[in-house]
Amino acid sequence: MSQTMDLPDNAPDLATDRQQTEISSRLRKAIDDAGGYKAVLEKTEISNNSLNRYLRGYEMKVSTAIHLAQVCGVSPEWLLFGESFERQPAVSLTPLSSIDVQMIRSYPEVGASAGFGSVASDHTPCEKVAIPSEILADLKVPAKDALMIRVAGDSMAPTLMPYDRIIVDTRRSDYLSGIYVFASDGHVLVKRLSIAPGGCVDIISDNERYPSARTHESKVRWGSHDGSDNINIIGRVVYKMQKMS
Repeated sequence: MSQTMDLPDNAPDLATDRQQTEISSRLRKAIDDAGGYKAVLEKTEISNNSLNRYLRGYEMKVSTAIHLAQVCGVSPEWLLFGESFERQPAVSLTPLSSIDVQMIRSYPEVGASAGFGSVASDHTPCEKVAIPSEILADLKVPAKDALMIRVAGDSMAPTLMPYDRIIVDTRRSDYLSGIYVFASDGHVLVKRLSIAPGGCVDIISDNERYPSARTHESKVRWGSHDGSDNINIIGRVVYKMQKMS
């Protein structure tokens, strides 16, 4: 069951996001190697204004990254995640209109804290981002029930790292086991939840430097947060996009 989400609006501008800055640097190199800005612009369906924004560090959709990678003759994985992926020869160009994608909700200004949380707000912008249909099919998550946010903090390291993008399945489930995004005490958090003896639920940090906690299962529920210390589950983490180091 899809749920409405209350999220913070105090995150830094996308242009200052470290991961986006690294992507824009790789994009600039790819464009230079492909013959320069003008040559690439003539081959792409992307506007001059949009391409300039991506070079300044603004976030691009997955379908746009795939398209630009093909135009420049690099792999989409290298463009998005870095040097761990080999550059590859140019392939035949696939028009953006022919890439099979679905749109899911995205909260680009939200950092679901893997540490001690971030203050939530009722007025956080929601955007739509394109995700390859094949990925959603593999995850068995309908696009209408998926959302994307980023990770802030390192208490879930090495499973989830700061600036990872995660896809969350917001459908309600009576079986509680895995990594979840939830709201509690006015914070949006991402932690591992597990059923414990005596009708309790463990709230676990994968990073051993951070303490885990335990609460009674009566305080765990699905839905938007109410400002209390209840664990209001937004959804289960089913996919991550992570920079390779």
